[in-house]
Amino acid sequence: QDLKVGEIVGATPWKQQVMLILGVLVTAFVIPPILQLLYNAYGIGGVFPRPNMDPAQMLAAPQAGLMAAVAKGVFSHQLEWSMIATGAVIAAICIVIDEMLKKRGTRLPVLAVGLGIYLPLDASTPIVIGGVLSHLINQRLNRLYHRGRAEDEAKVASHKHHGLLLSCGLVAGASLMGVILAIPFAIKQSSDALRIMPDAYMPFAGLLSLIVTLLLCVWIYRVVMKPQRG
Repeated sequence: QDLKVGEIVGATPWKQQVMLILGVLVTAFVIPPILQLLYNAYGIGGVFPRPNMDPAQMLAAPQAGLMAAVAKGVFSHQLEWSMIATGAVIAAICIVIDEMLKKRGTRLPVLAVGLGIYLPLDASTPIVIGGVLSHLINQRLNRLYHRGRAEDEAKVASHKHHGLLLSCGLVAGASLMGVILAIPFAIKQSSDALRIMPDAYMPFAGLLSLIVTLLLCVWIYRVVMKPQRG
């Protein structure tokens, strides 16, 4: 993914490798205190720093949990081989279906199916919403531009790159806000440190979040489909 982004912006491979090395060095000093902060604020992977913390606020850490379960199963000789075999069969079926669908212009990526299986619902739902939104945008671009013409292909690529940058910015912003909000939560030792609404508001929280999500999707669609200058 890093190399792909470098190709888009015109970076040379050796410069990317230098920056990746620097990134590893910086990350080694930055990530540990951030993880400790998030652990103190929310708890991670079923482990909490204090008793009586809200499990609903816990960071699931599905990838770390998956690797921990596999490692524990290997060293304790209690690995669920039946589950691994089931996953392998599902993957093989998905690959066969993907090859059949490829001839019709559609795909069933086995990696996407695997992510949908092991990711929790609160993490996989945004991926599904983003996929549907991307499909709608691609359908709209196909109707607006003629594939095969160099000028139209360039415009389609410009729209997609614009949407990619916008999406990356939203993901990065959400991640940064999660870290920033963890600071008062860790200091107050409560994820309700910034709470301003009463308990009577909670039944409407789901509806409000749904409305905000729909408005965000509409905004992304309008921004990506906005005519590109030049």
